[in-house]
Amino acid sequence: MPADQAIEPRVILEPLGQPQQAGPPEAWTVRWRLTNQTDADLRVLEIWFPHNRYFAARQRFDAPPFDLPAGASAETASKMTCGEPPGSVIENAFMILQAAWGGERWRLLARLTVTVAQNGVPIAAVQAITAQRAGFSPRSPNTPQPATMRNDGAVDAPG
Repeated sequence: MPADQAIEPRVILEPLGQPQQAGPPEAWTVRWRLTNQTDADLRVLEIWFPHNRYFAARQRFDAPPFDLPAGASAETASKMTCGEPPGSVIENAFMILQAAWGGERWRLLARLTVTVAQNGVPIAAVQAITAQRAGFSPRSPNTPQPATMRNDGAVDAPG
């Protein structure tokens, strides 16, 4: 395998613009840009945000599929629930993305910090993204741990 070939999927997740109110005061539509940083195609299977204070139900992408060619970006939107008061900070919210890449299923976790602005709008900032094979579970101290990819594209190797 060439030195520059990725051994796991690498993506950048960016919130786009300001979230838009979507009905009740706690309902928001948040747009996201997802960029595939590898030289292999990525198929997004589903995305969800399970944190109870910054929540979105699972979105499955099967008809039509959500494909990200190598090096490409695409946009999606999530229907979020966030009813926190202005000034609130939600630490360790996260997005879970299930994907197919390199002939295997992967789970990518994007750790978020969400700050609720004075006007009540929840603003997400991506802190880090990790990737691991779906079903992966460390069983011994010798099992390799996944690297952490920060949203700026830098990779923190496990220590």
